[in-house]
Amino acid sequence: MGKDSIRKKGQVSPRSALGEKTSALKPDQRKYECFHCDREMQSHERVLYVEEDVGRVFCSEDCILQYFSPEIERLEGLYESHRNPEDYTDEERDDLSHLRWTTLENPDQVWCEKTIEGDYRYTLISEYELEGVTLWCIAVTLFLNGEPSFLYLSFTTKDPAMVELFRKGEALSVQRFQSDREKEDQIKIITPTGVKDHVPFDGLAEPWTQDETLTAELRCKRGLKDIPEADFDQYTDYMEDTLKNPDEVWQQSGLFHFIKHYEDDETPFWYIVGAKELEEDDQLEIIDQMPTNDPGLVQEYRRGKKEALTDVDEETFTAELDSEPEKPTVH
Repeated sequence: MGKDSIRKKGQVSPRSALGEKTSALKPDQRKYECFHCDREMQSHERVLYVEEDVGRVFCSEDCILQYFSPEIERLEGLYESHRNPEDYTDEERDDLSHLRWTTLENPDQVWCEKTIEGDYRYTLISEYELEGVTLWCIAVTLFLNGEPSFLYLSFTTKDPAMVELFRKGEALSVQRFQSDREKEDQIKIITPTGVKDHVPFDGLAEPWTQDETLTAELRCKRGLKDIPEADFDQYTDYMEDTLKNPDEVWQQSGLFHFIKHYEDDETPFWYIVGAKELEEDDQLEIIDQMPTNDPGLVQEYRRGKKEALTDVDEETFTAELDSEPEKPTVH
């Protein structure tokens, strides 16, 4: 692991939980009303909810966001009013925003506080190390079915006083907390700017696969000095060449990493493409792509068996390119 990498124990398996059901009421029964806009929902309409302690229901994801926006603003104000000038800048926080998924999945600390509205708010905290500096990621969220359902606020900080400020309520046993989560179903999560895993709901969404888990773990090892994610679009043209003419191909449990080093630019860099085997014979699906200037990170992608380049056939790839791993936005 390179000195710029972020170290965190435990596996990453992002899950989520937004409740959804059809009202299915008889004419003489009380109909659901949206907790935000008061609109009465018809019997065939879906009903959304993000907690069960109070029992608030909503007609749309937008109404959920609007309803909780005052509390989001209050928590953001609390953060800004106590923010140390020596803490991370907004740009640095954006570069570390991927840590929130790791924190939501495997927190080091869990604090639970009952609000005056009657629901339970959870603060998840994880500690990391980056370039010899200790930092924390904090996520404040509601829970439903044992999983985060509405993310109020998430940020990274290297200020221990900020961490202490957000330790509110009762400290829960992380081991028991994780054990309880594994017994629950997973659906999807709402953040203050939208919905993660926004797919038609007809039951339960599947948890992340082992391949997706490894991909998320590797992404978490990016350092602050690496190429910003905001600039990734400038490098997408290198994907095809990396697949056709890789310098290295590594394979582990059906997950392939194609690596190519480029020296013809002002700043040398590597381009990495991740692909997984499909059930169909000799078919691979691209699941990740990224540039990096960090040799330590490239070494992390050299896992498993190094394939002979003559074994690689570009025609084995599916045309569909998945989007980058989902992650909520920083506030």
